[in-house]
Amino acid sequence: MVESAAMFHGLSMIIQCKGPMQQCILKAQVAENGGKVVEAGEDANIVCCEADKKRDEILSLRFGECSGAELEGRLQKEGVRAVSVKWLYACLKQKERIDWNPFILVEEEAACKGKEEGASDKVCGKRRKEEDQGKEGDQEERVQQKAVKLAPIFGPKKTAKDLVNDKQASLLMWKSCDFQGAEKIAAFDLDGTLIRTKSRKKFPQNFDDWCLIRPSILKPKLQSLVKDGFCIVIISNQKRIDKNPDYEAGVEHKISSIHSALGCPLIFFACYGSDENRKPAPGMWFKTVEKMKELKGCEVNVKGSFYVGDAAGRPLGERPWIEAREKDFSDSDRKFALNAGIDFHTPEEFFMGRPLEEFTFSGFNPADVMQPTATPVLNFPSSKEVVIMVGFPASGKSTFARREMESRGYKWVNQDELGTKQKCASVAQQALDEGCSVVIDKLNPKEEDRRPWIQLAQRNKAEARCVWMDTPMEVALHLNKIRSMARTNISPIPPHVFHNFKNDFQEPQESEGLREIIRIPFCYKPKSSREETMFAWRL
Repeated sequence: MVESAAMFHGLSMIIQCKGPMQQCILKAQVAENGGKVVEAGEDANIVCCEADKKRDEILSLRFGECSGAELEGRLQKEGVRAVSVKWLYACLKQKERIDWNPFILVEEEAACKGKEEGASDKVCGKRRKEEDQGKEGDQEERVQQKAVKLAPIFGPKKTAKDLVNDKQASLLMWKSCDFQGAEKIAAFDLDGTLIRTKSRKKFPQNFDDWCLIRPSILKPKLQSLVKDGFCIVIISNQKRIDKNPDYEAGVEHKISSIHSALGCPLIFFACYGSDENRKPAPGMWFKTVEKMKELKGCEVNVKGSFYVGDAAGRPLGERPWIEAREKDFSDSDRKFALNAGIDFHTPEEFFMGRPLEEFTFSGFNPADVMQPTATPVLNFPSSKEVVIMVGFPASGKSTFARREMESRGYKWVNQDELGTKQKCASVAQQALDEGCSVVIDKLNPKEEDRRPWIQLAQRNKAEARCVWMDTPMEVALHLNKIRSMARTNISPIPPHVFHNFKNDFQEPQESEGLREIIRIPFCYKPKSSREETMFAWRL
């Protein structure tokens, strides 16, 4: 077997591809096997493999309009062998240079005229005369070999995969072979910004249901950005793909087609999970920055970079970019740019030069509660007691209970850890029997939820106190998102659990049998610098 780096060493050949995408992919594959790609014109449609004693090169050559005979003459003058694209693909698949003869048809030029437009390649010349010396009687055998070899090699299944699926980060990444990166990033949302559905339905019906939005404006604008030193990055949220094994192939087909339609180098990121990579969280921006450092070896010019998206928090109004009148479905794109620390534009502003539009941010603003607040001082009696925690999910109950009470010898009783209410009651009773105080870490929104723990204290001649984590629901919802992003072993709690707590909540009263009710307002105390950074994101 020939080593991949030397697979095409010493070979001069020329092939013609059906279209620019096939040419682009083929050049990249050959380059990965020791070649060097050299461009020679935007509309070049011929790939030439030339080699000398020291190097292999893949050249894009443009011959212009000429007849088959003229083309053949030029190839012979250059001493170049004509081979089929299929031969290159067969070598790449088998990772060795295989016999090229079975893939050559001397009279294929005439045969190609009757082929359908879907044919993947054609031979554009004849073999060099010196290759035919001593082999004139082998033509029939070579044709038979070609039929035998092509059958098992060239089926509908794709042999090379350009889409990368980082399952740990729930992230898809696709990079065009002509993408080299840059210090300045021009990032774009996909749906509603670069493309819309061809069917004009709200959601695409399949992976081919798309078309460019205003291509006469879009394409020149993106190409001018590339000329100005920007790299084009597409950043998009996608649906979950766990139960759809064909989804990755569909995304790859779609984005490669979009790249071909736009006609400029690009890299594509798509998050299909609910972690820090999903907009409006800025994880995909940080992935983009990491990729640019990998490709260019330099820092990204954040001030010179920007993001364009249609989810901008605008009220009902005209949307000339997509020729509609509607309200923005969300403000996730604008929040994404804010969280990433880069400039933001709507498609109308960026592509059409429209003035800035009115907008509002939805939801909770972390800046409103990021100032540290004092925590009330707790007194701890010498006798045993039962402390009942009350508060929304993710309101800080467990953190408070473990920091303030478990550290002082209280038995921490948590149903998420123990599994059942009966198990919690058993563990609490055992601790009281041993003379330990107990802290009950549950939601306990209603009086009837707190009553069994108060009765437990009374049976054991212990006092019962309540610690009420008075964290607003919007803050608890934000904390719920942040902790699931920051810690891989924690899944986000469904929003309906928060709403159920709010609807069921009954403010604790001493008349329930509680000696004291300690009300703890939300106190901003991040567990790590990572959580502190993430808490500031608008989600």
